[in-house]
Amino acid sequence: MMLEDQVCKLEFAQRLKELGFKQESYFYWTPDDTNETWKIEHCARIWSAHYSAFTVAELIAMVPEFKEPYRFLFGVENPSVCMPKYFATCDVVNYPEDYDIHGDNLADCLAEQFIHLVTNKAMEVPK
Repeated sequence: MMLEDQVCKLEFAQRLKELGFKQESYFYWTPDDTNETWKIEHCARIWSAHYSAFTVAELIAMVPEFKEPYRFLFGVENPSVCMPKYFATCDVVNYPEDYDIHGDNLADCLAEQFIHLVTNKAMEVPK
């Protein structure tokens, strides 16, 4: 499995940083010397123009406790029923309005869900 499939994509990493998520992760999106392309690096060379490339495990650790009637779910879809493979959802228990994210990368699903929740004031940025 490629490293890019295990971390959130640059677009979501940038938005999470803008929203105030701590930039503490094992991997970071860093620009090359020309600032035209980005790559994932271990935390060895970090400067201001970096973005945390959060892993699935790091994002799961940020899932807050939701008080009833809310719940936060994520996981793997049954490929014979639904594609793409992964999902993250936040909804009100027994209520039809929810916000589902589906994708081929669970880190992207979780990151996009966090962006949605923080932007809509349903979740605070983890401390």
